[in-house]
Amino acid sequence: MLSALSLPVVDLVGHSLGGAVALTLAARAPERVSRLVLISPAVLPLPLPLEGRLLLTPGLGRLLWTRAFTRGELRRQLVRDHFRDAEVVTEELVDYVWARVNRPGGREAAYAVLETLGNLREHNPDIEAVRAPTLLIWPDSDRVVPLAVGRRLVERIATAELRIVPACGHNTPLERPIELSRLLTGFLGAPHNVGRPVELRG
Repeated sequence: MLSALSLPVVDLVGHSLGGAVALTLAARAPERVSRLVLISPAVLPLPLPLEGRLLLTPGLGRLLWTRAFTRGELRRQLVRDHFRDAEVVTEELVDYVWARVNRPGGREAAYAVLETLGNLREHNPDIEAVRAPTLLIWPDSDRVVPLAVGRRLVERIATAELRIVPACGHNTPLERPIELSRLLTGFLGAPHNVGRPVELRG
C-alpha cells in the first residue's frame, strides 16, 4: 500500500486494532516507519465481557451475532465500553456505526474483528522488534484495552513513551480530539532521542 501511494517512509498512527496493524508494520518493515503513534493498540490479550465470550462460543456465537445483536445492544456497548462520557454517544453516532455494521459484509467483518480480539496472545515478537520512536497514547478509563496494557507495552518497546489522557474512554479520537491533536502535534513535530521508557499524564 505504501509503495502504491509512493510513500517510501511514513509517520504512522493507529488506534485499537489499527494500532496493532501499525505496530506490525513498524516491526516488520522498520525502514518504512520513521515514527509510530499507537492509541490503545490491541496487541495483548484483552478482558472480554461475558457477551463477548458468548459470541465466541463455537456455533452459538455466530447465531447470537446474526440474530440477537440489535441497535439497542450496540448503543449499550458503546456507552459501557467505548466512552467515558455517555453524552458523546449521540443517536447520530449510533446510527452511523449501526449502518456500517449492517451494510454488505459489515457483520462478517465485525465478527472477524471480535475473533481477532479474542485470540490475542501474550507472546508477540513484533512488540520488541519496534525500533521507531513510539508514542503510546492511553485514556485513563479505557475498558476495551486497559491502561495496564499500555504500562506493559512501554516496558517492552525500547523506544516508547506513554502519555495518559485523563477522563477518557477507549475512543480517544472522538471523546478527546483536542487533547489527542495536541499530543500528536507535540510528538510528530519535535526531535526525539531514544531513551528509557517514561510515563506522563496529559
